Amino acid sequence: MAVRITGIASGLDTDSIVQGLVAAYSTKKDSYVKQQTKLQWKQDAWKDLNKKIYNLYSNTLGSMKYSSAYRLKKTSVSNPNVATASASTNAVNGTYKLKVDQLSQAGYLTGGKIESYTGDPVNTSTTLEDLGFYKNAKFEVRFGDGTTKQVELSASSTVANAISSLKSAGLTVNFDENNQRIYAAAQDSGKDKDFSFVALNEEGVEALSKLGLYTNDDKSLSTYGEWEKFAVYNIAKDANGNEIWNDGEPVYELVDGKKVLNENATKENIQDALMFYQFYSDDSDALNNMIENQTKQISQYTETNKENQAEIDYLKLSADERDKLKESVEAQIYKTDEAGHFELDSNNNKILKDGITEESDEYKAAKEKLDKYDKYDKIITNDSAESRITTLESEITTNNTNITDLKRSIANEKKWVNQNGEYMKENSVLSGADAADVFSRVKFASQVANGDFDAQLSKNASKVVGQDAVIRLNGVEYTSKSNNFTVNGLTLNTMSVTNGEAVDVTIATDAQGIYDKIKSFIKSYNELINEMDGLYNAASAKGYEPLTDDEKDKMTDKEIEKWEEKIKGSILRRDSTLQSVMSGMTSSMLSSFKIDGKNYSLSSFGIKTLGYFNAEDNEKNAFHIDGDQDDDNTKGNTDKLMEMISNDPDTVVSFFSQLSQKLYSSIDGKMKSSSLRSAYTVYNDKQMKKEYSDLSKTITSWEEKVSAMEEKYYKQFAAMETALSKLQSQTSNLTSMLGG
Repeated sequence: MAVRITGIASGLDTDSIVQGLVAAYSTKKDSYVKQQTKLQWKQDAWKDLNKKIYNLYSNTLGSMKYSSAYRLKKTSVSNPNVATASASTNAVNGTYKLKVDQLSQAGYLTGGKIESYTGDPVNTSTTLEDLGFYKNAKFEVRFGDGTTKQVELSASSTVANAISSLKSAGLTVNFDENNQRIYAAAQDSGKDKDFSFVALNEEGVEALSKLGLYTNDDKSLSTYGEWEKFAVYNIAKDANGNEIWNDGEPVYELVDGKKVLNENATKENIQDALMFYQFYSDDSDALNNMIENQTKQISQYTETNKENQAEIDYLKLSADERDKLKESVEAQIYKTDEAGHFELDSNNNKILKDGITEESDEYKAAKEKLDKYDKYDKIITNDSAESRITTLESEITTNNTNITDLKRSIANEKKWVNQNGEYMKENSVLSGADAADVFSRVKFASQVANGDFDAQLSKNASKVVGQDAVIRLNGVEYTSKSNNFTVNGLTLNTMSVTNGEAVDVTIATDAQGIYDKIKSFIKSYNELINEMDGLYNAASAKGYEPLTDDEKDKMTDKEIEKWEEKIKGSILRRDSTLQSVMSGMTSSMLSSFKIDGKNYSLSSFGIKTLGYFNAEDNEKNAFHIDGDQDDDNTKGNTDKLMEMISNDPDTVVSFFSQLSQKLYSSIDGKMKSSSLRSAYTVYNDKQMKKEYSDLSKTITSWEEKVSAMEEKYYKQFAAMETALSKLQSQTSNLTSMLGG
């Protein structure tokens, strides 16, 4: 603003005169500012109220309109130390007999105490050589589901290396330096996650022993037994009953009464067995490669069908539904105000939510969806939606046929692979790098099976076997990897075994839960309708208008607050939109419904208003439940609602689901999108936004008029000041010349 020094020549208060001359324009501009302020307050009032209406509509009525919302269950267990129970809405009422035979537990191995050959304490840097191991070892971590992870260690491997390898194999492992032991545990409970260490050669057994991890558990011994069994290829017996190879040489020798493989007699035969094994392995590998490729084709067809179905679902939507779908995706990454409108920057671009960037996964996922929708829209412009849908459905049918054919082919190929495997088991040895490795493993297996190692290798390692939980419910056995079971809607968390005894688990209708749900609904409705009544019947604020800055300067902060609250409190007084919403809601709540030939209304369940003369102001549309101990007005009345729930729950559920649907539909009708309002909005937010924008333009126009008029008058006064200054100068000169 320019700095003006006025009134020097004339002595006039030019600023006051100019402000007086433009006062009419300023007053006009202020009137529009006040209109805009009231409109803003009205928008704020509606935003707040709309949020509460939507909450009732979406969160309360959205579920209560379905009968499933009332299928509440309560459970009890006769011995709560055995199990806890909960039931879904689909669970069947009744008393169940529960026996807990076994609890789930995770496999856990407490290693034996590790000792170095020097007697020094062991730490994670200690090598296997320090423990007295000087070779290369192989052993496997075998899990209950059949998967295996191979571990290889050398003399230079440290305890830390061994622990790292076991962790990579899928175990939780720790070395306790204080107790000089390794502890290993499965990452989850259950039989499938249980584990064992199985040596692949004698060195593997020795390494496990040095680390305190060797155990002769059943799983390890059974594996060694399988190896020994597979060692013999086309076994025959000689005249004395000794097992022999085809060339007649004995397979085993008896040493101190124990059966030991004859090394000289078996190596050649194992070489033959490996050739036999290789042939069937190659055949199986080829089939497995084919299965892998066909599985990939199925995945591609499935993914294509998924994309095609997504496009079909989109094309079947109406234009409005497509717009809403896009808006819902955009709302995941862009900011919206309380009314659901996108916030824009100064360039009218949508503003990303806090924490969302164009590099974030959320943004990329949403952008990918939006790009797909744009692609679908472009396709529609070149082809009709109906034609496109027909094409896509035909492609889905063709792909499904291909998938079926591929699955049939895979089943046949897997059958051949399995047959090859069974044939090899019956006629060959286990696979290995070479004949010597296989022979070493087989010979070792024979020694283990004879118990040669147990005494010298045992270091007091202790293994807790991982197992599934086992229960019998009404005589039927169920297993679970955890101690949690879900059977036909009943969820059990078992805590102790019952040793063959049964406990009772009871499921019944939760009458109190249903009552509380209905009571909560009535309370939510009352709070909302009472607030709406208060807003509609608010005292008039006639004569009150929003204050200008000059007017505020003459008042205290408390006076300003009271003044504005007076206007805001009456901003929705006698509002026609508010009246329409209230009318629809109260009308819905007075509805009656025929159930099994009989009409029911809220009063049938002891739920009614207090009446026009008994109710407090702005509470005349609120409902009260007879017998409700929290309601002083009706707590002395007979509790008809609880009686009906206990005796005839189906009628209660039918009535309140229909009532909720009626009220939901009434509010839904008010929330339909139109040229004046957005979706899920009961007031004309679009119209108000336009009116606000128009007022902003009008105010700007009047501000420009005021500025122009001020400039005009200041220029005129400046010219007058200049003329007076010249006149005063001339008069002074003339006086001076006349000797004045």
